[in-house]
Amino acid sequence: MSAVWLLIAAILLDVAIGDPAWMYRYISHPVVYIGNIIDFFDQGLNHWKLGKTKLVLRGYMVLIMLFFIGLSIGVGLEYLFSLSLYLLPIKVLIISLLLAVRSLYSHVKQVYTALNQGLTEGKAAVAKIVGRDVSKMTEISVTRAAIESLAENMSDGVIAPIFWYLIGGLPGLVAYKFINTADSMIGHKNFKYLHFGRAVALCDDLLNYAPARLTAFLFLIIALLGGGVAQAKALWKCLWQDAVRHESPNAGWPEASMAVLMDIALGGPRFYGEKLVEAVWLNADGRQILHRADIKQALKFYVMALFLLAIISLPFSSFI
Repeated sequence: MSAVWLLIAAILLDVAIGDPAWMYRYISHPVVYIGNIIDFFDQGLNHWKLGKTKLVLRGYMVLIMLFFIGLSIGVGLEYLFSLSLYLLPIKVLIISLLLAVRSLYSHVKQVYTALNQGLTEGKAAVAKIVGRDVSKMTEISVTRAAIESLAENMSDGVIAPIFWYLIGGLPGLVAYKFINTADSMIGHKNFKYLHFGRAVALCDDLLNYAPARLTAFLFLIIALLGGGVAQAKALWKCLWQDAVRHESPNAGWPEASMAVLMDIALGGPRFYGEKLVEAVWLNADGRQILHRADIKQALKFYVMALFLLAIISLPFSSFI
């Protein structure tokens, strides 16, 4: 069976069952095991007294080890599953577990549901998916944070794993998940990880370069189909005016695309702890007064983009 059809089957399985609770009574999620390996290296090698140069070198060493561990696991799994067609369902299950199609949808929708109960509940829900300080948030900023998280995590939590699976099979997918998980754990620009996590953060940016732009391309096609040439041009203009000024080399692309599709403004000032960060506005001319219902609209575009990706991929099923 081609990689495209296996991937579509995995996505459908993920949508159907998500992360089944019954399974995790017996085993942990694969990302938990990946996180344990990363934590082992972090605890053993990241000592601030070593100084900048040694920490950076150790960070690159950890990056190489994580990449080859992930690659080796992926190669081993590919070999195992090649032994019998009866193992294909297990392969599909593993691929589905390494995607975040349903979990991303569910986490973002929970913010909308929580906002219907009250602002306090909305803040608690959005705090689970963003790292910014939620104490000063209003319904507008909670909604904006949820939509930004959806756009960014669609790129690196859904599109990127799909992209690297299609490029490199299970070795590509598992290696990517190792690096992406490491970035979320040790790729922070704080005192503890500024030097040690630099290599992982840089590699994650490189691995997400193409997926972020692929995500923007999917939204561009949706804009063309739904809003015509004018909206597609507006989206393209926003990408080259706003997305490239985003602090992240990748996050601005899906976020700016979503902003234009919904005719809203994303980005802008936000708090991380007590620090106010003056982030760039994406589609600043769009509507800045957001409502909780905008989250549901963003989720619709998320689903549409995934359908579009599947349709685009089908002609290549004979080659991939």
